[in-house]
Amino acid sequence: MIGKIKWLVQKEGFSMANREDAIAALERFGFAYAGFGILPSSAKVLNLEHILADPDEKFIVRGGTRLHTLLKAATDLAELAGQVSADQARHGARYLEQLRKGVFYDEQKFDQAYYAGLGLPLLNSDATMYPIAGNLTLAFERDKFIKPSKDEKAFDAGILAAGETIEAFIARQPQARNWHDETAVVASCKAIIAEYRFFVVQGEVVTGSMYRFAGKANFNANIPGAILAAANEFAQMYHPHAVFTMDLAETPDGIRIIEYNCWNASRLYAADVGRIFHAVQDFVERRA
Repeated sequence: MIGKIKWLVQKEGFSMANREDAIAALERFGFAYAGFGILPSSAKVLNLEHILADPDEKFIVRGGTRLHTLLKAATDLAELAGQVSADQARHGARYLEQLRKGVFYDEQKFDQAYYAGLGLPLLNSDATMYPIAGNLTLAFERDKFIKPSKDEKAFDAGILAAGETIEAFIARQPQARNWHDETAVVASCKAIIAEYRFFVVQGEVVTGSMYRFAGKANFNANIPGAILAAANEFAQMYHPHAVFTMDLAETPDGIRIIEYNCWNASRLYAADVGRIFHAVQDFVERRA
């Protein structure tokens, strides 16, 4: 059934680049949108009561995965909105359902600790998973690559220096948060030529972008044929959701999957914004 669709763009607690790119694109395409916010210390979604006007309206979110966490935990619309009208309260369950459908996320399926066991061609296929709470003082004799296993990015990925503890590494990360219950992915350091991001809708690679070359940021829409062919092949192997991003690394040993990310929060880099936004819009229009 085709119905009304409104994009929701997070204006607080979301990176400025993501926010500005989304708003510029939505205005260019004439797609309906509204802004919302989530403050770090609150479980309320700012402006939500002004957004919800039609219980049959569908939503597409461009914002962080914390909205998914709040929506998953909510049992009543009033837990999220500042003030709820009588009509909104009457249709509260329907509004929550429509909002949840606008976030393409499954906590387990986007967790590398889960998909590492599926036989995928992962860059860090040699990784060991360490629950952080019980391994704060763990250190290694050689440099290691370390990242959080979940997609929420509790801390930045980087190099765990030889002799440095996991706790010390996290302490020097400027954006570390809510990491105590996380699992650390620890692997050997790899030589990487370039890194690419691809946007996948229902198993089809819609668009992509290089985002790093020789260790430095490099946003480029010109993707070598071999990389694109690998992306199309890998996109058939695993679908953490109907819409997702897949990051690939070009290495001296071949092309490998770095990780999967929630599309709602992923940076677009130099990807074709029109293609991905229209592909997602079309998918949501067709979905019941």
